Amino acid sequence: MITRRKKGFTLIELMFVVGLLVLIISIAMPNYMKFRRVQAMRAAANQLQGDLSRASTEALKSEQYVYVYFKTDTATNALYYEISRDSSNTGTVDAYDTLDPLITSIKPFNAYSGAKLWGGGVTAGNRIVFGKGGCVETSMTTLTFNSISGTASGYYSIMISPSGAQLTGSTFEVRVYDSGKVELKQL
Repeated sequence: MITRRKKGFTLIELMFVVGLLVLIISIAMPNYMKFRRVQAMRAAANQLQGDLSRASTEALKSEQYVYVYFKTDTATNALYYEISRDSSNTGTVDAYDTLDPLITSIKPFNAYSGAKLWGGGVTAGNRIVFGKGGCVETSMTTLTFNSISGTASGYYSIMISPSGAQLTGSTFEVRVYDSGKVELKQL
């Protein structure tokens, strides 16, 4: 007589597989959460780098001053930045200048969970000014200038990191050189 074996899994086999899946997920979840936070910081840093590069390019192209102002959101007390062009050519942004429709008001750090801006002089009311040639106007810029040893050059440093606990590799530095070059570094 030929006996047929029933197809399927026993309860013990299913419980073993489910237990194995729970173990793998519990090991992987903390790493995945860290990965997501680092990616959010990277996205915020890339956004800032792109916006600053665009501001420098717009200053060069339009032959007008472009201002990057750091401001504080009154509702969340978070630091953000706003970009505007000196379309009246007065050397300052005033009532005659509006936010440039091509370079809009930017508040990316509300969109990137837990990202915060900081660095030498990166506080509300301070600014980076790109001159008519696309270079930083150092006499009009109020951020702290970091000199490069042995040269007349230097850069302005804007840091982006998560609020609260620091994660290795989750802090980014956006450097704005006096030449107008904008560079991103992961610390």
